[in-house]
Formats: sequence, structure tokens, C-alpha cells
Amino acid sequence: MSANPPSAESLVLAAVKQELTTLKPYFEILRRQLDSCVKDSDAGVQAVVEQIGTVHGLSSAQVARLERSMDQCLVLMDVTRQQTTQNQQVVGLVRTEIEAHQAELDRSIERNQHLAREVNDLRKIVGLITEISSQTHLLAINATLQATHAGVTGRGFAVVAAEVKTLALRTAVAAKEIAGKIGSISARMTHELATTESDAVAVRASADHLAQLIQTIDGIGRKYGSAGADLQTINTSIQASNDGLIAQLSEALGHLQFQDVLRQRLNQVNGALVELTAHTQGLLGNLGQPGWSGMMTPTLEERMDRQRFDYVMESQRASHDRVRGGGGGESNADSGPGLAIELF
Repeated sequence: MSANPPSAESLVLAAVKQELTTLKPYFEILRRQLDSCVKDSDAGVQAVVEQIGTVHGLSSAQVARLERSMDQCLVLMDVTRQQTTQNQQVVGLVRTEIEAHQAELDRSIERNQHLAREVNDLRKIVGLITEISSQTHLLAINATLQATHAGVTGRGFAVVAAEVKTLALRTAVAAKEIAGKIGSISARMTHELATTESDAVAVRASADHLAQLIQTIDGIGRKYGSAGADLQTINTSIQASNDGLIAQLSEALGHLQFQDVLRQRLNQVNGALVELTAHTQGLLGNLGQPGWSGMMTPTLEERMDRQRFDYVMESQRASHDRVRGGGGGESNADSGPGLAIELF
């Protein structure tokens, strides 16, 4: 007796079981693909975070070096300004001394010139004395001759003439000595005057060089002041650029934090697939069982409603509620401990 052929219902049931059996590896493939995506995304994000951290560290180190260099430059400039001020004070004192010395040299030159004029006047007087002495000597000679012609009566006059002659000779000798000394003094005064005038020229040249030095020091001080302002501007610009870079890096890190949200969402979908796989396997096991009512505990609808507790974003709940027809289940305040992020 041949076996009865399978009924259409048993063939459909066998086909459904075959399809449900295929769901498990299909869900497993999807779950592993999601796991792979999560791992690759995590690895990429981690690499980016590390690179951003490296850039941030290098930027912070560079800014720290710039700040130290700027501090050293500012200290150097402050010391230079102080030194410039001290130099100006010293130069001012030296200039005062040089001006006083110049004035004293000018007075000395004036005195020497005055003495030179007086010496020249004495030389004229000595010349006059020499001339008078010569005339007196001639008169004495004439008087002696007249006394000789007078004989005895002219002896007294001859004595006077002899004394006058002697006085004239002594006067001539004295005048010659005075003239020699005056000439020596005049030569020394001329030499001293020339030396003093040379010193005055040198002092004037020193004063001119000192004036140029003062202008140079003033110019250096102004340049350092301008350089200080420029350095301050550069430092402010660098600091602003660094603050902007840090803000952009922080913003980039904030954007990368969304990857954590995405990972949690993918994990939630992965968990839902695992749960759906368990549900289909339970359904597969119950198919064809005698007395099975066709109900699953929990039902797929209950499982779907429980998924709402595992969402990490409010937009996921809103989408869930729209699909479910607005039946939002618990409020946000009662979303349960599975809620990881509620700020998006």
C-alpha cells in the first residue's frame, strides 16, 4: 500500500519552515555586517581622534614655545629700554661735561688771546724803552764830548754824562733781557693757544659725535618701542589663531562624538536583529507543534514596543511612533535605564 501524498498544507508548512530556517543565517550575516561596520568606523574615528590629539599637542607645544620666546623678547626689550634710558642719562651727563669743558676752553682761548695782546703791548713798550735808552746813550756821549771841550769847568758835567751813559747801557741790557723773556713767553703762549684751539676743535668734534650718538640711541629706543608693539600684535594674532585652532579641533571632536551615537544606534539595531532571530527561531520551533495556538510570548509587537526603550535619540522614538501610528508608549521621562543619549 503506497503512502499518502503530502497535503498542500504540509507542503506550505515545509516551505515556510525552510524560509524561516534561512532567516537565521540571513540575520546573522546582517548582524556581522553591522558589527564590521561598527568596528571599522570605531577604528577610523579612533585614528582621527589620535591625529587630532597629536595636532592639538603639537599646536599647544608650538604656542608654548612662541609664548616663551615672546616673553624672552619682551624681557630683552625691557632690559634694552632700561639700558637705553641709562645710556641717555650717561650721555646727557657726558654732554654736560663736554659743554662745560668746551666753555672753559673757550674762556681759556679768550684769556690767552688777551694775554697775547698785552704781551704785544709790552713788546712795544720795551721797544720804546730800547729806543729811549739808545737816544740817552747818544746824549750821554755828546755830553761827555762837550764836557771834555769845557775842560775843568766841565768835569762835573762829565761825571753826570758818564752816569747817564752807564744808566743808558744798563737800560739797554735790561730792555734786551725783557724783550727776550717777552719773546719766550709769547712763543709759549702761541704754542699754548694753538694747543687749546686744537683741543677746542677736538671737543667740538666729540660734541658732534656725541650728538649723533644721542640721535642713534633715541632711534634705537623708538625702534625697540615699535618692535615691542609689533611683537605684541604678533603674539595676540598667534594666540587668536591658536584659540581658533583649538576651537575648531574641539568642534571636530564634538562632531566625532556623533560616531559614538551612531555606534550605539547600530548596536541597538544589531540587538534588535538578535532578538528578531530568536523570535523567528521560536516561531520555527512552534510551527507544526500539536496544540500550538499560533501565539508567541512575547509577541513580535511587544518586542517592537520594547525596542523604544533602547533608542539613543529622540528622533528614533518619533520615527518609531509614526510607524506605530502615534502610540508613543511611555513618555520620555519614563524611557527607562536603556536611554543613553537624550540631547539630540
